[in-house]
Amino acid sequence: MKALDMDFHERILAAVQEGNESMPKIAKRFSVSYKVVEKLKYQWRDLGTLVPQTHRCVRKRAFSEKQSR
Repeated sequence: MKALDMDFHERILAAVQEGNESMPKIAKRFSVSYKVVEKLKYQWRDLGTLVPQTHRCVRKRAFSEKQSR
């Protein structure tokens, strides 16, 4: 899935911070899911940034080094 444009993130956050509309209405207005709006709100609150976060999924080893010997 492609990340949303930063300008788009900023417009969604600005709408949330205005407080005139509920988050479901904002999601509908911008044609995104409620979860996207919620994620951006909490990401701004917790991290202070709207930059898309990358997650590195690393599989854990099935056996530790001791077990594989």
